[in-house]
Amino acid sequence: MRTAITIGAVTHAAGANLLSGSFDVATIFGPSGGTAGSFGSAVSSGATITYTSDFLNFANTNGRDMSFSLTSIVLLVSNLNKRLNNANGRALRGFRATSAGSFSADPAPTVVGVPEPQV
Repeated sequence: MRTAITIGAVTHAAGANLLSGSFDVATIFGPSGGTAGSFGSAVSSGATITYTSDFLNFANTNGRDMSFSLTSIVLLVSNLNKRLNNANGRALRGFRATSAGSFSADPAPTVVGVPEPQV
């Protein structure tokens, strides 16, 4: 059962957005016919990465990156899918995988609802 969560003086509704991200440039690596690979992007590589969260404020961050390790990949690195993806501007048509990932921002985002320390 989902419940609301309170951080500092701010209460977030059940189902609040912990973290979402969007990007415009990323690279997927994996051996042909394999079932494991990685997926990543970094602002330093010319990508634009936007993070949104009901819990974190990314307004003052600029150095951002993200990466995911992929296992149990289905149809991403198969020879058939490579031909389909390369046929139309190298666009990825789709895949399924189990993933674990990480993200970073520099400086670190601030937590919404917790007062900043006094200096």
